[in-house]
Amino acid sequence: MVLLELKQREWFVSQHNDATKRIHDASRKFKFSYFLTFTFHRKAHEKANTVSGIAEVKHYFRKIANKYRLHLIPFAGWDDEERSHRFHIHAIVFSDKRLRINEDIKKHWPHGFLSAAKFNPALEGVRYVFERHFEEEFKPFCGVRRSPCVIKGVRHCTHHPAGDQF
Repeated sequence: MVLLELKQREWFVSQHNDATKRIHDASRKFKFSYFLTFTFHRKAHEKANTVSGIAEVKHYFRKIANKYRLHLIPFAGWDDEERSHRFHIHAIVFSDKRLRINEDIKKHWPHGFLSAAKFNPALEGVRYVFERHFEEEFKPFCGVRRSPCVIKGVRHCTHHPAGDQF
């Protein structure tokens, strides 16, 4: 059991190192950043479902990007009920436009409680998320409906990996 825990710890540390680099790169592209914690309403006898929870968060990011016509680059980590007291997701989110915490971010999460604040790198949030949670990789979300992200009616976001069509 100790060996398994040691291997898991090594994996979390390597995940943290990789995420730190990608977050640093995103912080140079986007000047607005937020730290979010998503929790989920569940009945007492129900366990939170990791797959559906991640899908709900993905839908939320797409909805925010489209509603405010902006780019979002989320870096997220989740923990389940077996390792934690409840299923939850933490996300460090970068945006190319300013979002208001209560009016733009919290208002649109109907699935439970959403804690949101401006991201402060000095508070060690990156270390906390990626050394204690399982990373969930999201591609950037683009809600921009004009050039350079839309060319002749086809979306080719400049922030999406390799300008992929989506």
